[in-house]
Amino acid sequence: MRLRAAGALAILLALWPIGAFADERAAVAADARVLLARSVRDAGIDPREIAIGAVRITGDQAQVDWSARLRSGTLELHRLGTRWAIDAPGSASASPPAVPISNAGGVLAPQGAQTGGYRFVLAYSANDAPPGAAFTFVYGRVPTSAEFLAYPTVYPISADAVFYFDLTAGAAVRFGAGSSLDVWFPFVLDDRLHYDLFVDGTAPAIGPIASRVFDNSLHFTLPAFSMPAGKTITGEIDGDPH
Repeated sequence: MRLRAAGALAILLALWPIGAFADERAAVAADARVLLARSVRDAGIDPREIAIGAVRITGDQAQVDWSARLRSGTLELHRLGTRWAIDAPGSASASPPAVPISNAGGVLAPQGAQTGGYRFVLAYSANDAPPGAAFTFVYGRVPTSAEFLAYPTVYPISADAVFYFDLTAGAAVRFGAGSSLDVWFPFVLDDRLHYDLFVDGTAPAIGPIASRVFDNSLHFTLPAFSMPAGKTITGEIDGDPH
């Protein structure tokens, strides 16, 4: 009897790594579907048509082959704590190119390297920017492990941040109501929550403004606000379980 029990235990121990690895590949494949949804939809394809092929995991790196109609590619991911995230492209610049501010309104959409791999799109409203005014600095980052909202979210939570950003204008500018901020995340958000935007350094301070997740993105509509000349405003997006 003892020999039979020992044999059964040996078989279970041998199979456990295989099952655990299969579960991890399934989790990576599921995350890849979420992370691809927005770009696929932007191409006019229903994200439900995404087909996941091979999933290769080596240490803290993963590669996921995918296709959707005539589109295909390989998604490169890395471990980010308990998450998988898309690799950020390049490094942020301490002196990114200035982006002129149009009085009629316009769009600020920096390269992903400048915003930590997030897609950050500020569609700003009509404003009173003086001639030559520009956004002189923009920067975004992933929260540190001490700041990061746990994923999957467990309660009580000790930290709730999912994104931080800085933005500077070279001149004082007042923007009318109706600007919007869209942020796509390079890791999967917990869509059971809503998310709050806060911005400090503007007059008045902004937030909380709430948003729900769609295609792993958040959309916020902003009130009228003013930016000071040459001083950095700071933004934060937090997960809110309530």
